[in-house]
Amino acid sequence: MENRNYAVENPREIFTNFSGKEESRTTLAVECHMYPAKVSDEISPQNLFGKYTRLIFSMIRSGKSVKANVNFDDLPDIVERTNFARQKVYESELSPSAQAETTDEALPLAYTTTFGMGPFKGRTPADVVMENPEGNREKLQEQYKFLQANVAKYSRNQVIMDAITNAYELYKAGKLEKKTAKPASGRSFEIYKSGYRPQTREKREDGMCKVREMSVICNIGNRYPIELTISEYFAPVTNINGKLNVQAAATDQASIRKMTAYMSMKDWNNLISKIKDQKAAFIAAHSPALLAEADKLFAAKFQQQAG
Repeated sequence: MENRNYAVENPREIFTNFSGKEESRTTLAVECHMYPAKVSDEISPQNLFGKYTRLIFSMIRSGKSVKANVNFDDLPDIVERTNFARQKVYESELSPSAQAETTDEALPLAYTTTFGMGPFKGRTPADVVMENPEGNREKLQEQYKFLQANVAKYSRNQVIMDAITNAYELYKAGKLEKKTAKPASGRSFEIYKSGYRPQTREKREDGMCKVREMSVICNIGNRYPIELTISEYFAPVTNINGKLNVQAAATDQASIRKMTAYMSMKDWNNLISKIKDQKAAFIAAHSPALLAEADKLFAAKFQQQAG
């Protein structure tokens, strides 16, 4: 069998993350594509970064994939909003109740995972079971079945399912204690939202174009607070005075492909750090030549005007 070198096949990849159990695992990969500014693209050398500079986020699950591009112009806001979200996550960990709960080992899933929807939204399985172990059992079983039916689409469902199981395991063992349960904050903060990104080169025979969207949400209080979602679908796209407009209401519902990956704050921090390192390395390598070119062009223009 031929040996394949992953680094050779993916030379632009800077980050990989896995979430969910093996049977429904979601793989997130991020590539960094940076190119020098070109006058031929009507971009001043002083801007440093060229026309096709971007980050490519890709997700793969069960043999299917989705991807989205993030423009470098969006990075400053992503970094600033990440800084704010990170601070709120750390504050939630240092709340008075959290300090009283701190132990040498991490708390079980039952205490740190929150329901994102349904009758127990914003609460942890530990909190729900302690409230009424037998009375809430049927509702939790229904929630479990619903999550299980959709686990292939949403990998975080497996985390919540495990947390429900963990809560009853602790309850049966007599280890479910009110004093150790950490109430979920239930707060979410948007780090990034791409909006509609029509791909006019990917058009079907019926005229519909592929459209991509990506969002990054920080769910403060969750063990894996970073929720990154990528959607792809086909919809009518019109061009009005050079501006592309997506007719989202007419989306082909059968074409929708949506995947979500969940990350710890540590992993998201790692990705942001890698992006910053890539940007700094590019500037160090290319800025001397680009700035020299900008100076040369400026001098030529000045001389022409003076003549």
